[in-house]
Amino acid sequence: MLAKVFFTKFNMPKMSKDEPEEISGKILSALVKIKAPDEVYFKLKELCEKGRPNSEKIDCVYKLMDKLGVLPDNIRHHDKKSDMKAMIIRQEGNKFFKNAKYVEAVVAYNRSACYAVSNEYISIAIGNRSAAFFEMKMYQECIESIRLAREYGYPERLKGKLIVREASCNEELRKRPKIREIFVPEIMVPVKEEIPFVARSLVLRENMGFGRHVVTEEDIPAGTFIAIEEPYCKTLIDKDRYKRCATCFELVPDILIPCEKCPHTMFCSQRCKDRAFEEFHAVECPISGTLFRVFTHVHLLVFRTVIRAFLAFSDVDTMAQRLVEIEKEKKNFFSFDWTKDLTPEERYTPIHNMITNGSERADFEMFILCFHASLMFYLLKEYCTVFSQRFLTTRKGEDLLKNLLYHHLRISSNAYYQYTVENFVNRESGSVYFYHEYAMAYGGFYSLLNHSCCPNVLRVSIRSATGIITVKNIKAGEQIFTCYEPCHHAVEDDISARRIKLLEKYNFICRCPLCAHPQNFAKLPIGIGHLEVPVQPDKCTFANAKEGFNSAVAYLRLCSEFFGGHHPVCDAEEKFRVCLNILCQNVTLEIQQKNALDFF
Repeated sequence: MLAKVFFTKFNMPKMSKDEPEEISGKILSALVKIKAPDEVYFKLKELCEKGRPNSEKIDCVYKLMDKLGVLPDNIRHHDKKSDMKAMIIRQEGNKFFKNAKYVEAVVAYNRSACYAVSNEYISIAIGNRSAAFFEMKMYQECIESIRLAREYGYPERLKGKLIVREASCNEELRKRPKIREIFVPEIMVPVKEEIPFVARSLVLRENMGFGRHVVTEEDIPAGTFIAIEEPYCKTLIDKDRYKRCATCFELVPDILIPCEKCPHTMFCSQRCKDRAFEEFHAVECPISGTLFRVFTHVHLLVFRTVIRAFLAFSDVDTMAQRLVEIEKEKKNFFSFDWTKDLTPEERYTPIHNMITNGSERADFEMFILCFHASLMFYLLKEYCTVFSQRFLTTRKGEDLLKNLLYHHLRISSNAYYQYTVENFVNRESGSVYFYHEYAMAYGGFYSLLNHSCCPNVLRVSIRSATGIITVKNIKAGEQIFTCYEPCHHAVEDDISARRIKLLEKYNFICRCPLCAHPQNFAKLPIGIGHLEVPVQPDKCTFANAKEGFNSAVAYLRLCSEFFGGHHPVCDAEEKFRVCLNILCQNVTLEIQQKNALDFF
């Protein structure tokens, strides 16, 4: 009754089961309106001053939330599979199809397949998916969907459509060149013997000014891959879960198969499905609907990281003892031989030892950390029996979970990063490229890189990995800097606003050259023109992207030689990024449509 009164009083909307939305922020806002945090501020401060475990802080907030009845009801947000709902969603896809909105149709058909109970309804959804790919002129993808539709038992009465469509696809494919050039990103300098996916010249340093940071002991020219890292943990952003494999992140909507238990997850193969259940999905599956509705993608990443951390140890007692030892040993990414078959515990260690914000910046921040930790703890304890029966049978296990949730929620924001692809919108002035974020991840190496508004490296998504490539010439002894925020218009940005944003989000005041001396970077020096690359946003081929990439590399190297490695060349770096992503086929499904992007 308390919950009903609470949500009614503060006009908390009824959650739509069709459109997942993040509700933790709404609950938090409602708590603030009734000044609920005031009830526990003093207690939290007292616990902090006494050096009490974070689990006791979480208990304090958890009891308040339980008293007010605002802990989320998994039954309310849980979506059940239903052939009726699958049919309704498939009909929505048909409407998109008739209006030539084929990408939206593909997403709807995949969603329909996820909600379907019977193989017949799954097969019909996948069969319809093949029709959308045919209209997109993505013939190989069409054939793959036809194959899957048959495997799921496509109805005999409809098979004639698939036969005709498949024959048309094969005819179209015969007209295309059989050989196509493929760009394979690779580290272009000698690599470390024990870390073969990181350049040999990169070393870890630590000082008072920068903390832990990475420098190079050798000169590295612009346009050089210096690392290609597979993250420890990653999670798809909600809007892409019907386009990409939940395990490997491949954009392969033509071969995605649904999870048999929940309607929110798809896999590209049985191998990825098995791996997902082993690493995280066995725990997440029963509450997947609630997770997508309650948490932001950053919180989902924390949730999954903590799950993987627990699964890395045999039992609670072993885990508790080893975490104490791990924190004392202070091993980081560079402490391990990555050519060996590392144990799950060893792979987790660099993530656990990431730098956290040293102290909460305000009482309210402490409350927020406890608030989110309480939500996560509640869901794992009450609704994830596969997890709770193994790890939460004792008070020690519960406290360990609370403390670990708090720990990872406090990890500095720069520890995680986004996976992005290219997309574009058509405007009256022309087509404009922009980022499309589709996933979040933690990486042991990337988390060691510091921020600059005029960075010397760029992050690029490479399938499930992340590549780090230089955009400036970097001299021996110089630090490797990335940009935590999109920086391609940094020169024109308001410096004060940019620094405030970085302070609020990452808890530091940026003192990079661009922030400290902006007047020095207003214009390019005389003698350096603008980069012209042959990439048209609405007709990008592999050939002209490769030409543009090579031109951009030469231009960036020239700029670095002309006025040093700290001057931002925003326009050139943007064009460099666009060309690189096209070469890597790192683009959205919308651009992959053959009328927008042709790699042949």
